[in-house]
Amino acid sequence: MANPGKEKKGKENREDSALLRRLAEDFARLRLELEEIKRERFLPERSPSEKRIDFGPLTDTERDPQAVVAALRETDEAAVARLAYAFSSPQKVKIVRILLTEGELSSSGIGERTGLTTGSLYHHLRELTHAEVIEQAGRNLHRITPLGRRAAMALFPLTL
Repeated sequence: MANPGKEKKGKENREDSALLRRLAEDFARLRLELEEIKRERFLPERSPSEKRIDFGPLTDTERDPQAVVAALRETDEAAVARLAYAFSSPQKVKIVRILLTEGELSSSGIGERTGLTTGSLYHHLRELTHAEVIEQAGRNLHRITPLGRRAAMALFPLTL
């Protein structure tokens, strides 16, 4: 006589394995699509001296589908909400895009490029910093964080 508990666990393991395979395939496909966007659309031809977006190598977590699933199960909902809120206004998205494409900038440099008033600029910089999308690189100098880079590179291509 078969053990129903064992059969159920075996079915769950097969479902988890199928989910892991699908996640790994989806992630690999997304990575290739992002690389294609980087080459063809997202970054126009530039001189060699201009900065380019660095996707960087895959992390150990990104290489391991089981680690991806484990990370999804341990996701901090509040952190996800903060990150989503960081991209909730065109002004904040513009700040992120500028820091992503131009690198570290002073507040005044960001203000010049965005056209935001000082009060509005600092409000958005504070929210982006709180969400850990940007950080201070020095006195009055801002840069995008690795989290901000990954989030932007996941979101921006969705609008193309």
